[in-house]
Amino acid sequence: MTAEQDQRHGRGIATPVASVVVPAHDEEAVIGRLLRALHEGTEPGRLEVVVACNGCTDTTAEIARAGGARVVEVDTASKIAALDAGDEAATAFPRVYV
Repeated sequence: MTAEQDQRHGRGIATPVASVVVPAHDEEAVIGRLLRALHEGTEPGRLEVVVACNGCTDTTAEIARAGGARVVEVDTASKIAALDAGDEAATAFPRVYV
């Protein structure tokens, strides 16, 4: 069953109206705050957040997952590679890049 079908059947799962792609390299000190700000005032499920960890050696990915983001990991510390991977993983349009 799709998210739209779930919503029609009263399950309260919203379809994302936009995707936010966040390239992140060793951002454990700030990623949680960013995710909280993105979700603040937004109906659950209406904003898809994809954090593309690129070459991280810290706990950025774990913090992002705990904050409700979809996480993709790129081995190379490359912002371009992270943006490409995040864009590929995102499912909603429009897309916003942070």
